[in-house]
Amino acid sequence: MKIMPAWPLLVTTLFGLVLLSPYALAVPIKGDNSFEDYRRECLQRVKQQKLSDDIGQEVCGCTISQFQKQYSLADFKKIVQKSKTDKSSARKLAEVGEACFEKVLYE
Repeated sequence: MKIMPAWPLLVTTLFGLVLLSPYALAVPIKGDNSFEDYRRECLQRVKQQKLSDDIGQEVCGCTISQFQKQYSLADFKKIVQKSKTDKSSARKLAEVGEACFEKVLYE
C-alpha cells in the first residue's frame, strides 16, 4: 500500500493530540465505557478523517483487541473515565490506537 505524505498528520490527528482533549477523546460520550462503545467512537473518528471503512474496521478492531488483552472491562472503564481529565491516562489509550493505525497502514 502506498502511503501518502499526509498519513503522519492523520495519525496524530486521529489518535494523538486530538485524543488528549476530553471532548475529542469521547470514549464514549454516551454509553457505559464498554469496549463496543469505544469501537463505535473510533469508527466515527475514522469516518470524520475520511478514511475508508476497511481501514476503520482494521484500526478500531486492532485497538479493541489490544485493550481487551491489556484490561479487564472494569479496568478499561476506569481508565476511560480517568482519561477524560488525566492526560497520562488519555495518552495510554491514544498510544494503543496509534500503534494499531501504524500497523494497519504501514505493514
